[in-house]
Amino acid sequence: MLDFIKKLLKKSHKTPAKKNPHHHTHSHKTVVHKSECCCKKDETAYTKPAPVVELVAEKIKAEAFAEVIVVAEAPAEKREVTEIKDETPPVPVEAKYVIKVLKSGAYKFELTSPAGKCIVKSGEYTLKRSCVSGIQSVQKNGSTKNIEDRTAAKIVKMPNPKYEIFLDEAGKYRFNLKAPNGYVILTSSAYSSVKSCTRVIENVIEYSSTEKIED
Repeated sequence: MLDFIKKLLKKSHKTPAKKNPHHHTHSHKTVVHKSECCCKKDETAYTKPAPVVELVAEKIKAEAFAEVIVVAEAPAEKREVTEIKDETPPVPVEAKYVIKVLKSGAYKFELTSPAGKCIVKSGEYTLKRSCVSGIQSVQKNGSTKNIEDRTAAKIVKMPNPKYEIFLDEAGKYRFNLKAPNGYVILTSSAYSSVKSCTRVIENVIEYSSTEKIED
């Protein structure tokens, strides 16, 4: 038994222990693997931004994107539009005399305001030239401011040419425009009050001097 043990001991001294390549390789790989893991961890720790920095970076990107959108949607500059004004002066609207031919063949004229409203009408004339002569008489004498109210309690006499207010048979107010020789050159329509009659006289005074005659 002792001899057998001695032989075993001799064999163990003669035969060197074989290296376990698997174990060594495995150990090496493990080291390399650990090293690679460490590098990756170090690299990740170095390149990956901290949460706060990451938020700031995202905010900057968002603001830059918003600026790009605003610039892209900014309206084009408005061009100055020069308005071309019509330099043609407007045609002045004025009062006028309008000559009319009646069905009977007689003539009469109307004095109209700048708004086209009839102020007063004349009587009838057989001939057109007589109608034109009547217009000329009104143009010459119609601007007088002599108004004699014969309906007043106290009548104040006025010289010719003048406007003479009176009451007709129906109790309506009318006026006559008399020439310097006392001849009646214009008789008005009937009015319900002396105030209305006076207002028409004032309009005749204002517009009677117009030289515009429409045939």
